[in-house]
Order: sequence, then C-alpha cells, then structure tokens
Amino acid sequence: HVWTLPFEQAFPTKEPTEETPFFRRAHLYPDGDLLALYQGGGMVKLDRQSNLIWASDLPFYNHLYVATDGTILSIAKTARVTSSLRPGEPVLEDSIVTLSSDGELLSRLSLLECFANSKFADMIHPLPDHPDIFHTNTVLPIGNESNESTAIWQTGDLLVSLREVDTVALIDPNERTVRSAWRGPWQAQHQPVPLPTGRILLFDNRRAESESRVVEFDPMSNQIVW
Repeated sequence: HVWTLPFEQAFPTKEPTEETPFFRRAHLYPDGDLLALYQGGGMVKLDRQSNLIWASDLPFYNHLYVATDGTILSIAKTARVTSSLRPGEPVLEDSIVTLSSDGELLSRLSLLECFANSKFADMIHPLPDHPDIFHTNTVLPIGNESNESTAIWQTGDLLVSLREVDTVALIDPNERTVRSAWRGPWQAQHQPVPLPTGRILLFDNRRAESESRVVEFDPMSNQIVW
C-alpha cells in the first residue's frame, strides 16, 4: 500500500523547501490512517486513501510520537533573539509540542525555558557556533506500563535528546524544568529510550569521527553498562 500527499497540496500557502518533498517521520494507525511530518513544514493526518483529515502548520522537526491516549508529541523550532545567549543574533529555540488526536495544539514547552528554570542551566554550554543550538531529535514520555518510575524519573516526565550539545535530559512538563540531565560519554546521540530497569538505551553517533554504537546507560551510576 502507498500513502502520498505533496507538501504543496497539504499547505498551499507555504513555500516548500528542499526537505518538504518527503515525509521525515510517519506513524501508522491500526485503521490505515497515517500521521506524517514534513521537516520544518508541518504535520498531516491522512486516511488510508491519502485523503487529508487534518493539517497543522507548526514548524515540526525530527520526531513524532503517538501516546496511548492518542495525543501526539513532537518538536518545533522558532528563530528568536535570546540576549542571554547571543545578543542581537537569533538562535533556533526548540520546543516540545503536544497535539490532540485531532491536531489541536494543547501545549508548547520551550527547552531553553526548562533549562533556565533548573540547576542544569550551565550544562548546555559551550553552545555550537550556528543557530541550531540544540537540534533536538527525540522526545519520549516516561510511561506507567512497567516499573519505569524510579528515583531518577517519574511517570509523565519526558526524555529528550539534544544532539548538538551531546545531552540527554529529563523534562518535568508540569514544573517546566529539567529534572535531570546527562552529557556524554557519547556524541551527537539519537533516540534515548527509557527502559523498565531505569536505564537508558541510546544510539551514540560519535559525530562520524569513528564507528557509531548502541549503548545502555545507567543514570544512577553515570556509567555505560554495555
């Protein structure tokens, strides 16, 4: 089976880019509906015949996740000047975006705000010398389907990966803060996954300077288990 919808048809008032001719991420529902993300362009839900059900034109990037209750987690970027970081020079502010199953915006949580509200504010420095200072590539919820609630995290927390600063962080969305954060021993990591054991599985990309690897990290001991 094939699903397809040109970006220009989904968002006729927006200018296409080199990344909008294809779906960056997709999620298949049991009934054949498809949720799909155009990098930086928007998100759509299609039925099994590729008819548009709804569209959201937020600047989504890199990741989407559909929770068991049907809500959708993703990442959005907005350029803005943050004087405390780079006076007069815009950076891309990454936010965790939550949508309803119908595509309605429920919340938008700035990761810069979360770090500023926490004891981990200095952990994001030094920043890279380009606007995409975080390049957040993953957001996953801590669930209650197993014994995932530990001394480190709680059900409802969000695990995020900030590629450009080599940081994995645990976000408390209710308090709008960083509960905990870890930087290395990895580089340019992707897809940290919380495990029932309280550990984190992630892809260590090592910035293509050597072989990539998959590691399991124990946040309690700050050690790579394997």
